[in-house]
Amino acid sequence: MKIFSLLEYYEKYLAMPKYLNYVDLSDIPITPASILPSIYYSEFSSLPLIFPREYNARNHLKWILRIPENDKIPTNYIFHLIRSNLKDDEKSKSRVLGILDNMISGALYANEIDYEQYGGVNTFRYVLGEILSNVDQNSEASRLYVYGQIYSKRKYVDIGILDNGITIPGKYEQSKPEFAGKAINPYEFENDCEALYKAINGISTKEGFKRAMEGISSYEDIYLNDWIGYGLNTSIRLITEGLGGSFFIASREGICHLTKKEKKFIKADQDNILNGTLVCIRFKRSKLKKKDFMDYIEYHSPINGPF
Repeated sequence: MKIFSLLEYYEKYLAMPKYLNYVDLSDIPITPASILPSIYYSEFSSLPLIFPREYNARNHLKWILRIPENDKIPTNYIFHLIRSNLKDDEKSKSRVLGILDNMISGALYANEIDYEQYGGVNTFRYVLGEILSNVDQNSEASRLYVYGQIYSKRKYVDIGILDNGITIPGKYEQSKPEFAGKAINPYEFENDCEALYKAINGISTKEGFKRAMEGISSYEDIYLNDWIGYGLNTSIRLITEGLGGSFFIASREGICHLTKKEKKFIKADQDNILNGTLVCIRFKRSKLKKKDFMDYIEYHSPINGPF
């Protein structure tokens, strides 16, 4: 059976007919990159679901949605779809995100699987922590969807995290007026793909970054600044270069798929605007000579690619 990329799985969701009076999941693969946005679209649109015709796929999807018809758990099952409501107060939000962090890591390393097999003690926790931190500090989300699968025979893991927040381009648009009239506005972008390109190369909307931009007169100066937001950049390089995996982001009209060899940016059509942000990661089981893949990469290197 062919192993599809995260982008190819997301394209299965993009091809799903929209603007019907139901959401037809008959042919949608039950993987994080395709099923998360499909379920989100169903709930966002308040439309009923049409379940897959094939028994195993239908059973798996019902397990994800916590409506199982029998006790047989799918073989590549990690955890149910997690729908978490994020309250406005920071203490409640941090508590929910902390529980999700522990739940995902605990599921991934259950059954006495060695940490070394999936990137070491620190790598996965770092990447997951960075994604959840961005949701916490930047997205203004009230709802979070998380789902993951482990493919033990093929030796890789897919995990998806989707929020219903303001989106990456939307957050840039919100921040852009703060730099009106300045020599350079780090939040200017021509299309949503360029916004994603800036995000993965450190253009942050955190307050420390904004303060550091005062007096900056060129984009070259931005990348020499100590406040550049390297967290997402480092996470992507850990996954793609360290673990031989891939990193996928969809936010509003912007789509980007990153591997060690390929950096692809795609603009979605008007029927497929994602009113939120989806991040999916795929990484392989790897035997390590050192404790952790974080020992292997050179940090803070720009991620180049046409968009």
